Amino acid sequence: MALLTNDKESLYPSLHLDARATVPEALIISTTTFGGNVEGDTPALRVAVSKQDGTTAFVREGAKIGESEPQLDELVIHTGKLAQLFRHSNEVSHYKTPTNLFSLSIQRSMTTAADKAFLTNDPQEGDEWQPKGLLHMDTVTTGTAWGATPTDVFDAVSDAIVTIEADNGKPSHIILSPKTWGGIRKITTGTSEYQLGAPGEAVDKSIWGVPVIVNPQMTDDDILVLDKTGIIAAYGQMTFSRHDAFEYDSTVLRSTWRIGWGILHQQRVVKLSKSKE
Repeated sequence: MALLTNDKESLYPSLHLDARATVPEALIISTTTFGGNVEGDTPALRVAVSKQDGTTAFVREGAKIGESEPQLDELVIHTGKLAQLFRHSNEVSHYKTPTNLFSLSIQRSMTTAADKAFLTNDPQEGDEWQPKGLLHMDTVTTGTAWGATPTDVFDAVSDAIVTIEADNGKPSHIILSPKTWGGIRKITTGTSEYQLGAPGEAVDKSIWGVPVIVNPQMTDDDILVLDKTGIIAAYGQMTFSRHDAFEYDSTVLRSTWRIGWGILHQQRVVKLSKSKE
């Protein structure tokens, strides 16, 4: 944690925290590849990418090597700023416990808001400057529907893994809701044994060997299977600052975090939706 101050700071200096150390469990950090920092009023991050690799082949000794032209492109990641502001009495500041609770509350709130945005944010007309959640992005691959029978979900996830691996990717995470995970956990075999292990045993959260992340911000009717190299994220430091509210004899706490993301490899981010039938 770095404390940045100067001679113009008030008695309540601003804190600039490394988001990866402060909220490492946030989905934008744990399930993506970091593309670069965005600070201040920077609206977007431009990432140079190789859209298609060149061709490599055998060549006879002494023969001319044919030219290959890799396709280079640019991924533009637009970002938005999450913010929170609240006020408490100056008397509270004299006690360590409430101050620590406020700090933890801010971190939880920021993580929840970032996860919800990362998964389900759907900007309406006039709010196009906000980053769109993965479940609403056109560049996410639509996979096999699941839900007709309990074990359909295993087949759908298997198909998604194949899609990612066929694109030279490696599945790194499966994201689903607590309700969806609870339903999968109760799937049994023909002999009434639980597929994922007995209730009295410690069971790793994984399907087909791919780690599962259970997140309450995920919708119950969707599952995401992804390779973290397929998503490039942009985010800056998480900032906390305190300011005097003289007219209330109080202190105002403000926190901000600029975030954004983009799909680099469409076939490595697969959305599985529950069948409506």
